Amino acid sequence: MSDLGILDLDRIAHVSFAANVRTAFLRSADDAMKRPPLSVTHKSALPPGGTIHDYYSFGPYWWPDPTKPDGLPYIKRDGEVNPSVHSEATDRMRLEHLGQSTLTLALASLVDRNPAYLDRAVTLLRTWFIDPATRMNPNFEFAQAIPGKCTGRGIGIIDGFSFIPVTEAARMARRSGAISDAEHAALRTWFEQFLDWLLTHPYGLAERAEHNNHGTWYDAQLATYALFTGRHDLARSVVEQSIQLRIEKHIQPDGRQPHELARTRSFTYSCFNLDGLFTLAWVGRRVGVEVWSHPFLRPAMEFLAQYAEADRPWPYPELEPEAHLPPPKFRLFRLLRQAAVAWDDSRYDKLSNQCETIGHIARVCWP
Repeated sequence: MSDLGILDLDRIAHVSFAANVRTAFLRSADDAMKRPPLSVTHKSALPPGGTIHDYYSFGPYWWPDPTKPDGLPYIKRDGEVNPSVHSEATDRMRLEHLGQSTLTLALASLVDRNPAYLDRAVTLLRTWFIDPATRMNPNFEFAQAIPGKCTGRGIGIIDGFSFIPVTEAARMARRSGAISDAEHAALRTWFEQFLDWLLTHPYGLAERAEHNNHGTWYDAQLATYALFTGRHDLARSVVEQSIQLRIEKHIQPDGRQPHELARTRSFTYSCFNLDGLFTLAWVGRRVGVEVWSHPFLRPAMEFLAQYAEADRPWPYPELEPEAHLPPPKFRLFRLLRQAAVAWDDSRYDKLSNQCETIGHIARVCWP
């Protein structure tokens, strides 16, 4: 299998990062070194009808009905996150930490030339995907359940965007020899099985039919996992179809994204959806499909980039983020870093400096 992925690892390995970026990034890697290995088997609740090895999460915008004694069925409050989503009962926060930690550790091994970081990343991969005692079953049958309504939904597949950085960490581990052939084969088998589940399960088919960021990130996951498992024809097909199905249906010629602007967190979701489209564009670059030159993609970046300046207010609805989440402009910073590299445009580099918050990992990914 050829070594294809989203990030340009050779470019990252040869960059001399500014001292402040390097220090801040390695500090986050050191924090990741201290976290215990994460697994779906660590949750305190079982999904109804499932096992401890099944991924389990709750729909973030669903709350107990105050008019019902037991609160059931839950009711939706769009954009308002129920704190129980982040509890130890389910797996969502563990999955987010897995994606962040594995990529941070793997990148730190390139930045600092310290194999201990990558060894730790492999431990995290082994725990979540390979060890029979702690591995996750390769499906999302119980993702984003709604108490009183359903035990899982196709919409829950979007939780899997955190697996995308995992594949990049695994690629770095494979290149360096930090993961054995047998373990890498087991990891690849896991993603092959998960990919097949996404392609055939009714939840996957329902998510493919979504018209907003859910459809985008479904495609981004398919393309990324296909690339990782060597199914390059499938990756190419997904990216080709996404040009019409996602870019041309999600973005207006002036760069607006109507499906995302209709949300209560319109800036966050506009950035999030474009990030998924950028992911598809990176995969496209690896498999010979040109996406970055599409006439709608750069206007979408420009529409958001004009709000990089701190004193320019966003004119659409945007609820305040929860205290534990980064500010909305963190997502814009990720986009600007990618745009600076993809289009080789220093203007985006300068704009990113106006909105950087805790974006050192994005600066390392796209230096």
